[in-house]
Amino acid sequence: MFEQKESNMKKIAFVLPLLFVILSACSQQAPITKDVSPKEFKELITKPESVIIDVRTPEEVSQGKIPSSMNINYFGNFKTEVEKLDKTKPVYVYCASGGRSSKAMIDLNKMGFKEVYNLVGGFGAWHTAGFSVE
Repeated sequence: MFEQKESNMKKIAFVLPLLFVILSACSQQAPITKDVSPKEFKELITKPESVIIDVRTPEEVSQGKIPSSMNINYFGNFKTEVEKLDKTKPVYVYCASGGRSSKAMIDLNKMGFKEVYNLVGGFGAWHTAGFSVE
């Protein structure tokens, strides 16, 4: 009986550290950067914690924007402004056609944002899909 307890203790001594390593790895989720369609973007931005960033110039934004989005001009002080945001919240980024926002997605990832989605085709694709603008 003593041998059985000793065997069980050895198993536990092996399994516990292994379990700790596995759980630690799972809790450190890799950052998400993903290109999404206008339809997917529309569904994703409905989450209450959503941060929607329009990286177009103010002149472009004056012609319309996705509701609830904030304008942070990619050619302006983009990095300074986004540093003020919560890096743990999902960020949804778009521009006119997807080029600048694709670069912004990469920049945001490098800056430590955990979850970043880029609207493929940008505002043009959003508008063509018939989704609401303000």
